Amino acid sequence: MIRIEECILYRDFAEGEVLRDMTILVETYKKLVNAQISLKDRRFRENMSAYEPQFYEALNRLVEMANRYGFSGNLWHDYLTYLLVNKENAFSTSCEIVGKVEGSINQMAKHDFVRFKELFDFDICVFDEIFDLFPSRYIHIGGDEVHPESWEANSDISRFMKEKNLDNYSEVQMLFTNRVASLIHSKGRTMIGWNDIMGKNIHEWADSDNESAHALAPYAIVQFWKGDTALIAEALKQGHRVINSSHRDTYLDYNHTKIPLEKAYDFSPFPKGMDRKYKPLLLGSGCQMWSEWIPRIEDMQRQVFPRIAAYAESGWTIENKKNFTRFSTSLSQILIPRWKQKNIAWHKESTPQAE
Repeated sequence: MIRIEECILYRDFAEGEVLRDMTILVETYKKLVNAQISLKDRRFRENMSAYEPQFYEALNRLVEMANRYGFSGNLWHDYLTYLLVNKENAFSTSCEIVGKVEGSINQMAKHDFVRFKELFDFDICVFDEIFDLFPSRYIHIGGDEVHPESWEANSDISRFMKEKNLDNYSEVQMLFTNRVASLIHSKGRTMIGWNDIMGKNIHEWADSDNESAHALAPYAIVQFWKGDTALIAEALKQGHRVINSSHRDTYLDYNHTKIPLEKAYDFSPFPKGMDRKYKPLLLGSGCQMWSEWIPRIEDMQRQVFPRIAAYAESGWTIENKKNFTRFSTSLSQILIPRWKQKNIAWHKESTPQAE
């Protein structure tokens, strides 16, 4: 799913609207922590409301914004996760907090690993809220790019690994991932995660032996983004449903030299040479627009358009019906005039025939 409006959310965040409501949620949660109210308490929400009357007003505004922009709510989760580590810290009143929350999980592990259980209990509460607020059948947990460096010198983590017979940090992540997958499954929903959740070593910075011998929960959907396409085949053979979001082929923040329009059009979610008996498990593709380094809406639009049209056709059109020449003509005669009318910018160098 492409969240084109993500930049708008960050703009609103910078202007203080989201920050104001996030701060209300955070301050409410701090009061609960200071009062030693259990995160497992089923009166959690009522306690929040009692401690801070503005809590539900702020929550409703954030949910309204999430629905308006198709936003997943990750900032809310990150804000509160950050709070678990920094109970005593004053919160910044600027976008500086966005950079701080990116390292929240690592910081949590560095400070006290007793948080593993507390974080899972906390996630139960967060997911309970998500289940109530959003009817979606699928819940995406992320799960990518977990750096273990801050865990290595932590004696609590080492003790936990011995207790659970975990050989490496990838197995720590697998244990946590499967607990979350089981929780989501128990609520009649389905978990999606980036293919890091399979426990394979797909990163240049990771130790070669940091792979999990434990299997991912069978009901989890794997969203492939990095590594050899053989990992797609492996996930399919294990019975997982897969979304193909190969960063080399689908990342819209990559420039038009790395992924030109014709390459986007030629992309097939089902890799060539793969046994077609697994095709029913290949759900399709996802095209990502990571916007943190894109300063303006117009710049983002030029990254997205016209490639988004190529991805739409490559995802929905039968392979033998695809024709780039015909697609280019339709682009010039139908779609680009519509984009012009709606003041949507596009990468004009990809469509010289439209000028």
